[in-house]
Amino acid sequence: MHLRALVLMIATGIVLVAGSAVAGTPEQDKITACNAEALQQGLKGYNRLHFLKDCQSGAHVATVSEREQTISACDRAAAKKDLKGPERKAFMRTCLSKKK
Repeated sequence: MHLRALVLMIATGIVLVAGSAVAGTPEQDKITACNAEALQQGLKGYNRLHFLKDCQSGAHVATVSEREQTISACDRAAAKKDLKGPERKAFMRTCLSKKK
């Protein structure tokens, strides 16, 4: 009798694990969709984190704001120039002030 109960519990566990692997929760689906959209828009760093937070909370607007586009453009330019530390910070400050 104990062996039968053990086999039944193991089989139930396998079915539950297999079922949960097939279908994601709505929250997991939302996270996946937000990550895909962030990748599609090429967002990185702070912009990506900010976007994901808004997207997952439902406050996300389908388009990227002008400010976010400006920050992304300056960020890409700094990455192309391989700027780090204080040089990058100064470049970003100048770049963002030009585009206001």
